[in-house]
Amino acid sequence: MLRIGEFASLNKVSVKTLRYYDEVGLLKPAHIDEQTGYRYYSAQQLPQLHRILMLRDFGFSLQQIATLLGSGQADRIVLAMLEQRAGEIEDAIRSEQDQLSRIRALMGGIRSGFGQAPGALEVLVKEVPALPVLSLRDTLSDYGQQGRLWEELVGYAQRYGMAIGTAIALYGHTAEEGERLAVDAYDPNDKADDEADDVSDGVPIEVALPLGEPVPPENGRIRVRQLPAVSEMACVIQRGGHAELRQAYASLQDWMERGSYRPSGPAREIHHVGFKETLDVSEHLTEVQIPLSRPEAH
Repeated sequence: MLRIGEFASLNKVSVKTLRYYDEVGLLKPAHIDEQTGYRYYSAQQLPQLHRILMLRDFGFSLQQIATLLGSGQADRIVLAMLEQRAGEIEDAIRSEQDQLSRIRALMGGIRSGFGQAPGALEVLVKEVPALPVLSLRDTLSDYGQQGRLWEELVGYAQRYGMAIGTAIALYGHTAEEGERLAVDAYDPNDKADDEADDVSDGVPIEVALPLGEPVPPENGRIRVRQLPAVSEMACVIQRGGHAELRQAYASLQDWMERGSYRPSGPAREIHHVGFKETLDVSEHLTEVQIPLSRPEAH
């Protein structure tokens, strides 16, 4: 065993602190010499000391710490708080990575004249079958807020044990909801009223996961629905973050204009490789899909 001064020095606390913890009953010495009154501490007391110090770091009072330690719930509470904090840090990293991606894309756009050759990416037209999904839709003030929708949807699916598959995001009103072009709804930095018939003050976004087992119940916000089959879907594959996706949308819009196509529904983003797989946005792989229709002849 170690004398109080040695124990304090090795564990980076003061002797005064250990004496106070002894007085309030948080951490009593393993042994007190009856003749000298010296306090001795054992290595077996380290877990208790570490719990006290962690709880103090989180702002708990000594009275609260005593209650938690007495109830045996300290580890569970600290673990929950650490998990929450870890999630906040991961969100911050994703946000910073996305901002860095946008800055690099802006620099590239300035150097290249902002996509003077938007058709550089290959556009593939394919048939897409219907897909049952677990879906959450909302209208946000800007594109960058969609992270909280993903957190809500994924957390809900995990709560019911549903396997988490490839993330799918849909942007823009359908024709019945206001004739807003799906491709127009993508740009997170465009807060102007582009069209007089725009029926929304925000960006309509739907986040979805392929339906798995067990199927979670609907709760009012989150519902089970089927993404409709599309006979002609224009698709582009783009590597990189959200900023790089502008090139994909530019390529699609240029290709559609040259072919006299129009979007027949919301644009879809299939995140084949996303934040679930890696925080490095340069490794992300997204398939942008736009359902096609030809305008009626006049």
